[in-house]
Amino acid sequence: MFTKESTPLFATKKGKILGQLTPGTQVTVLRKAGSKVEVTFDGWTEEYRELEIFAGKELRIERASLVRISDKHRKVLKKDKGRFDVAWTQVKLTGWVNKRQLTNKLDGVWKKARDIHQERCTECHDFMQASEFTAQQWSGTLRIMTHRAALTPEEEVLVRQYLQSHARDKTSD
Repeated sequence: MFTKESTPLFATKKGKILGQLTPGTQVTVLRKAGSKVEVTFDGWTEEYRELEIFAGKELRIERASLVRISDKHRKVLKKDKGRFDVAWTQVKLTGWVNKRQLTNKLDGVWKKARDIHQERCTECHDFMQASEFTAQQWSGTLRIMTHRAALTPEEEVLVRQYLQSHARDKTSD
């Protein structure tokens, strides 16, 4: 399953919020309870940035942004060093989301993002394929361009996730 949009992640079915999952984040459903589902997903955290969950070690495509976390919801899978001896930790997180915010078809999520990208990002310049930049380059470019394109915060997150997930350094996946 995948998140359709920015999706709140809760500690329990009716508990405190742990943070937000970004659009297109792949999750595994563990169990269902009414309109909520318990999910798990994994990612990487950078030393001193443990509340940001990224797609890969040194691949700063955000999968979740947390406001709190405990060992009850986080399991450390692996520790590794990156460039410049930065410590990275692979983690598995568990929490609850609203099942309406999940889909088993990622193509629909990316189609919405692609449509916004094609419509809004060609008002001032020629269309740029996602593969024209690396994921890191898109991050910097979008900091400037999302304001100029008048994207809402949700559109900004969706387009960024799409472009970074389809960037030059991700096209081989």
